Amino acid sequence: MIHPRTGRWVIPCLAILIPVAIIFSLPACSGIRSPEESPSPPEVVRKKPKTEDRPAESDLPKGPRKVPTPKPRTPPAPAPEKLRADRLQNRKDAEAAWAEAMKAHEGVPWERAHRLKGPGFLLVCNTSREVAESYAKALTKIDFELRRFFSKARLRRYLDTSTAVYIYKTHQEFLEREGVPPDVKSFFRPATGSIHAYHGQVGLSGDTVGALAHQLTLKWQAMVVNNFRNLPPWMSQGLAVYFGEGIVVPTGKGKAKGHQIPRDRLRHVQRAIADGSYIKVADLIRTPPARFSGLHYAHAWSVIYFMVNSSKSNQAVFNKLFTNVIDDTYAPSQFEKICRVVGGVEGFEEKWKEWISDLTVPPVGEIVENDTFRSDFCHASITRPDASWEFVLEDDLVAPEERLLFQVALRKGDALIKFLAANNPEHLEFDVAAARKEERLRESHKVHSAESVDANGYKAMAILYEEKRSEKSWSPRKMRRVYLTTVPHVIIVEGVAPSEAYDDFADDFEKVVQSLQLGVKAKDGNVRTDHPSH
Repeated sequence: MIHPRTGRWVIPCLAILIPVAIIFSLPACSGIRSPEESPSPPEVVRKKPKTEDRPAESDLPKGPRKVPTPKPRTPPAPAPEKLRADRLQNRKDAEAAWAEAMKAHEGVPWERAHRLKGPGFLLVCNTSREVAESYAKALTKIDFELRRFFSKARLRRYLDTSTAVYIYKTHQEFLEREGVPPDVKSFFRPATGSIHAYHGQVGLSGDTVGALAHQLTLKWQAMVVNNFRNLPPWMSQGLAVYFGEGIVVPTGKGKAKGHQIPRDRLRHVQRAIADGSYIKVADLIRTPPARFSGLHYAHAWSVIYFMVNSSKSNQAVFNKLFTNVIDDTYAPSQFEKICRVVGGVEGFEEKWKEWISDLTVPPVGEIVENDTFRSDFCHASITRPDASWEFVLEDDLVAPEERLLFQVALRKGDALIKFLAANNPEHLEFDVAAARKEERLRESHKVHSAESVDANGYKAMAILYEEKRSEKSWSPRKMRRVYLTTVPHVIIVEGVAPSEAYDDFADDFEKVVQSLQLGVKAKDGNVRTDHPSH
């Protein structure tokens, strides 16, 4: 019962208090609460598998579960329109690179050669201006590295004059103007202290920068010794190879890096040691200049590299020998006397053979993303068709008769896909280069077909060969070679399989050809001086 006096205000109060009480009595999830006030989440009910679907306890794996490494997946094929556009761009890039590289070889007449001064040298070069400037920068970096090595020796000659360096735009012009035999690639003239070279490939895997470093090393030796002509060839040429082929000159910023291993020289020596045809150290130190062959150059480098890098005791041997050379007191007997501290010449030789044989030959390239091989020698790459093709190391392949920069292969059963590169010193077009290479194969192979083809946009020549049958009991093989050329190199993709099974692999052979990519830069961003991008 409501009092008549108070009823007029009690009813409004109740109208306010009752809704408030209702609000506070609602569930907690209908408002924002602190963590300690929040209720625990409801239990998730998971559907249990049927008894017959569950493995027995004994079948369950023991220990932590291993996550299998995912196999590389073949990327989806690009759309036809994109494929055509990419191949068209490849052709345009290749043609532009060829034109740019040939421009360097066309250069200017010798009478209008570029004259560039640098620290301690005057460069006279009739290539394109851009290439001449790149050589001037390389000379500066090489000279800095050599100065560090020879800094402790007293300079005796050429202190008041700059080194004159002459670089001709082609090997042919170099031969004609210098009047030297065809096998001469560069030289140092002691009487004047000048260096003479040309723009392009030098030897099997060398280039102009390496030739300049080689001759500059001889120049520095001439500056520190009493009598340059009395230098023992194993020392003078060993050091020249050590710096000439063991130095990396970056094309951009950065200093030259010495003490690198020249790949071809190391392989030459290691193979000679392995088959017993190596030159004994006692014979090497007595070999006169006139009898110094390519194998002698490799051995001389390896002995220098061993002494400088193997141990402090061997470094001491080198320092004593070099001091004797500088003072013109060296003789082979001095070498034998100094080597007594390391077990005599015989003991020195055994340690040298063991140490050099254990060195790792620098790789010809690298495998990236599990499927693509990229070469730093010719700046090209190929991609395997799928994971069933296995990459094969170069040293596991039978060395071919032709002189190659490198070779790498893919193997699947009896089939082999080779990726080869050789120098192109005459700047041959792809069809002419193919004809030259074909001459060597005609004696042992018959030609089924030869045609111009498109290799991922690049102009190429494809020749299908088959081995000629002989009295030997072996199954003949078919071989398809696709030839491409850049100004510096001849690129070859070769597919080989037994004749009766060749068609089974033909599609995969073609996939590799169409995966070829030119103009690929090395991992460190450097390119060779004779590469079209220079």
